Amino acid sequence: KGGDLTEEMKTYVSQIIQTEGDTKGCVPMTERLAEILQLLMDKYTFKDVDQSWLKLCYYFKHYGN
Repeated sequence: KGGDLTEEMKTYVSQIIQTEGDTKGCVPMTERLAEILQLLMDKYTFKDVDQSWLKLCYYFKHYGN
């Protein structure tokens, strides 16, 4: 459905957080990345399951500095 998203995904790979800490290796979420991950989940495992892209995410609650 999404076509070839290789170049778009390379942009997200370039945004991987490199600094030490809880978010090392993570990518900041955008609405477009959520759409792409939903397409991936629909294609391979969780077709028509709302918000299944969240299964691919690591998230946390930030309590401030």
